[in-house]
Amino acid sequence: MIKDFNDYFVGIALGVRFNPNFSVRDNFGSISDEILYKDDTFFGPKVFPKVMATNDFQQILINEDTKNQFRINNVDFILELNFNNDDDGFKVTDLGSIIQKYEAQIINGVMDKFSIKNIRRIGFIKKYLFDIDDIANKFIATTVGNIFDGISDCNVKFSKKIPLYESIARQKIDDFDNAIFTFVKNPDSSELNIFFDFQSIYEPPLSKSSSIKFKQFIQKSDAYFEKHFIPIVNEKIIGGVNVKK
Repeated sequence: MIKDFNDYFVGIALGVRFNPNFSVRDNFGSISDEILYKDDTFFGPKVFPKVMATNDFQQILINEDTKNQFRINNVDFILELNFNNDDDGFKVTDLGSIIQKYEAQIINGVMDKFSIKNIRRIGFIKKYLFDIDDIANKFIATTVGNIFDGISDCNVKFSKKIPLYESIARQKIDDFDNAIFTFVKNPDSSELNIFFDFQSIYEPPLSKSSSIKFKQFIQKSDAYFEKHFIPIVNEKIIGGVNVKK
């Protein structure tokens, strides 16, 4: 049994998806400046020292050393951060500040200033790397191992749709939450990567970014993680594997 999942917590992603907004591409420079150089910015040049433009019309603020990045395109604003023990890197204990600043600076700041509307989805991904002896092999054995022999890698993904009371009670509102579990075991590796992805989907889309209830969303994600993710990993995946941490 794993007592503290933070021992294996390696990174996060926070994102907002909206209806295609082609003015974003026209404002790549201004949006990047707002993120990087606004007074008291949390996501400044120390976090993202390099800006890249891609062939698929994305602007990426990136740190090639830490692999942290902020992707901007005409349908998504996605922040991806890794946790490490370096002095200049983010740590698990920074998570609260990261979430707070993403809401304040990106959702209520950049998205409002540049009139990003018709919000379709928000998401929060937690990334875990389990380097426990035998855990990856046990995962394969309890999933696809009884179907094929000699499997060295697998990628298993499943999701759970969570209806919302507001949608049931109100006509023409079909909002719902979605919890996605992904388990990845790479070839010739004893490690198991597990991703917990919690999403809120808005149907119809929210008219403006200020309508996003981000704190409430994070609270729902955390509650689902505690009630469902932890028991699934501990009881179904870890099982009798010896965990030293």
